[in-house]
Amino acid sequence: MATGEVPKTFRIPVADGRRREFGANYSRPGSTLPPRDQLFYQALADQAAPAIDRATDPKLSFIHQLAGAKSPTMFHSSRACWNVLQDANRVHARQRGI
Repeated sequence: MATGEVPKTFRIPVADGRRREFGANYSRPGSTLPPRDQLFYQALADQAAPAIDRATDPKLSFIHQLAGAKSPTMFHSSRACWNVLQDANRVHARQRGI
């Protein structure tokens, strides 16, 4: 298992009276897979994705929606999925008279 540098753009200081020196931004040991394992798991995900997508009802599941085949990312952004969920909530609320 690998430990890698993880950039952190913002840290919340704890106001407990102690002076803290922040060290390197490392992930927890074992939380980052070696490249060979990452590639293997990505290949598995690429093979499983179409079957999972066919079995998922987009009217019920709003997160981790697959992006198109030509997209540089595998999933639509969380923000885009959140917006679709909020739109569905508004439609549902109107239908129920809420």
